[in-house]
Amino acid sequence: MKKKLVLLLFAIFLLSGCSVEYNIDITDRKITLDGVLLETDESNWDKVIIQNDDEKIDHNVDPNYCMDGSCGIQDGAMDTSSLTYSQLVDLKTIDPDAKIEGLTRIKDVGRLGISAKKTIDYKDKKSLKELPGVSTCYKYFSVLENKNKDGILLSTSNKNLCFESYDILEEITVKLTTNHEVESHNADEVNGNDYIWKINRENYNNKNIQINLLNKTQKKMDLSLLIFVGSVILVIIGVGGVITLNMVIKSNRANTIK
Repeated sequence: MKKKLVLLLFAIFLLSGCSVEYNIDITDRKITLDGVLLETDESNWDKVIIQNDDEKIDHNVDPNYCMDGSCGIQDGAMDTSSLTYSQLVDLKTIDPDAKIEGLTRIKDVGRLGISAKKTIDYKDKKSLKELPGVSTCYKYFSVLENKNKDGILLSTSNKNLCFESYDILEEITVKLTTNHEVESHNADEVNGNDYIWKINRENYNNKNIQINLLNKTQKKMDLSLLIFVGSVILVIIGVGGVITLNMVIKSNRANTIK
């Protein structure tokens, strides 16, 4: 009984905490990001989860005195050196001075989070590096032309920094879907045109993402065109079958009369 209880508590622990689904679609040299940072455990919403190094505040100085970027907390101002999950979501999506383009707030029954949606050109290296989550989670992110100059190599540094900034972050799932031919990759799973990486607290220190995408794409017949062609073929077969059947019947009747 004790063993079952321990396993149950462990399972609950795995289900709690913040998770990220980071979906990237690269089709015909267009990159579309659709990512979600979501916390479904309301008890975690008011926990401190991030240390914001850009907003360090010296609590010992005069609140009305600033020097070399070190200031006290002004009356009514929020201490952004330590943010709760709720404050982080509001700051990045609602606060006019800190909100990030492409991020929207998710808040409904039992769900609080950030949604990121953006579309950029395949070879726009600057915008690619500035995608939400890339510069935050990785110290280095490279977009290089491959050796044969027929595609690009996307690569991150080994360490995912977000697990050290967000205390309740448990797992990041990165799914890259593409119709480009892939020469090499280090994805954990491949399902058709989906390349999937699973990053968690056990492997985030040494878990880089790397994929070599060729410019060449896999051309697929449009589904509606496929249905149309299939329907035409079926009609032709049906009409041909009816004509053949009628000819056989007429032939049999002629033979019978003779």
